[in-house]
Amino acid sequence: ASLSAGYYLGNDLSWRAIEATGSEGGPRLAAFVHVPLVPRDAAYKREPNRMTFEQLVDAGEAMLMTMAALTARARLCG
Repeated sequence: ASLSAGYYLGNDLSWRAIEATGSEGGPRLAAFVHVPLVPRDAAYKREPNRMTFEQLVDAGEAMLMTMAALTARARLCG
């Protein structure tokens, strides 16, 4: 039993994705990205090291653009 469903669920999803890459017909590559909760309380947002919604969107966009570029490069290089 886990005291945090988030930790357990995240770890389980990550390991299952990695295992799937070893099965026939499975994906060649697996990635797991943890998306943190975004604070809704204005006071909480002012705490240092807290990610805003806009920062989360920017980070997600950067990850998707990088993955798309790497996938395109891998297809070209064979």
